Amino acid sequence: MNGRKIDQEGRYSYYPGTTVIAEISKHDHTFWRKIQQIILQAEVVNNYYTPLPYDSYHMTAIRLFNQAEYTGNNWQKFIISQQFFFKNIANYLQENQFLPQITIEKLNMAETLNLQVSIPKQQEELILKTANCFNIATKIPDPFHITLAYAYQVLNAELKKNMYSHINKSLNKLLAVHGNTFTLNAPQLYYYNDMTHFSLWHGKNYPFAKK
Repeated sequence: MNGRKIDQEGRYSYYPGTTVIAEISKHDHTFWRKIQQIILQAEVVNNYYTPLPYDSYHMTAIRLFNQAEYTGNNWQKFIISQQFFFKNIANYLQENQFLPQITIEKLNMAETLNLQVSIPKQQEELILKTANCFNIATKIPDPFHITLAYAYQVLNAELKKNMYSHINKSLNKLLAVHGNTFTLNAPQLYYYNDMTHFSLWHGKNYPFAKK
């Protein structure tokens, strides 16, 4: 399933990491709350997916590091050793801000329930420029997306088809009212302890809760 991000009971797990994300704008919280309500109201969906809080919604611009994928033997020491890198990327992002203009392209349903989004070419190039400055271009997601929920049970093909159709129908009705283009906050450096909450980080100190 989703590694350690979520357990078999549908509870989000301790999964610390760092990332560059563009959060949803408070200006559009009403829309994103309605997106969450679509998922919450589809009872069968909640038997297989755990919805994320709508205020955690974001588009990942550049994946960085997480403890689950770290192959060394001391995650805390690694994070502290990389503080020069983290401070530099945090400062760079602060000095080179832009607001991603996303277009919702389609709904995807697999190990995550997510909205695939696109951004203008010139904004893609800004993300690539940032990544190239820090030699992390391979960490840019393809495609860009906003995750709404993580799966904790396997779906059969027929059920997946029916669930997708139900959610997509409600989504299209919502997009018909609100449109499919939205502005996100500027990409910044964040850390997280699990998938439900992301905190702005300036690259200083060791930010994670200890387990």
